[in-house]
Amino acid sequence: MKIRFDDVTEDGLEIDVASSEFQESGSSVGSYLPEDVSLEKCMSGHVWVVLSEGEVLLSAKVTATVQLTCARCLSVYNREFELTPSVVIRRRISDDLLGEADDPDSSIVYGDEDGFDVTVILAQELMLELPMKPLCSNNCPGLCTLCGRIKNSPDCTCSSKQGIDPRWQVLEELKKRTSQ
Repeated sequence: MKIRFDDVTEDGLEIDVASSEFQESGSSVGSYLPEDVSLEKCMSGHVWVVLSEGEVLLSAKVTATVQLTCARCLSVYNREFELTPSVVIRRRISDDLLGEADDPDSSIVYGDEDGFDVTVILAQELMLELPMKPLCSNNCPGLCTLCGRIKNSPDCTCSSKQGIDPRWQVLEELKKRTSQ
């Protein structure tokens, strides 16, 4: 949802993220996410935009349920994130002049000459919250190297002793000889 700088006042704007106006604004947060991540349902919450000393302050409290794929067992699961971004938005005067963008810890976002897109800001905040290695649970056993099913599940009938990988067979024999 694009907001023009001229539309923001000192009284501020409150935007309901789940409203049809926000959802039908032409771009969705899901379109900015990586291919293997999808929004399970639309985001909900509120965004507040206020003009203060010539800058726009954006704060939000938004929840999003995202569908992820476990890095160990490849199962698909849902995870809920609560986003609470608080950023300063400045008008970009030209591409050459970015102002104080040198500080990597800065929470300053530059819009274009006319305004800024709340959808892009929320999508960036959501991407920062996504885990690098998503896991369905901390104790996920992963996939069995023999049958390819989830370890210790009823589908996996392999035992841990059965079928040692032939590449490790020499080390297994060495272990047996040294332990005697």
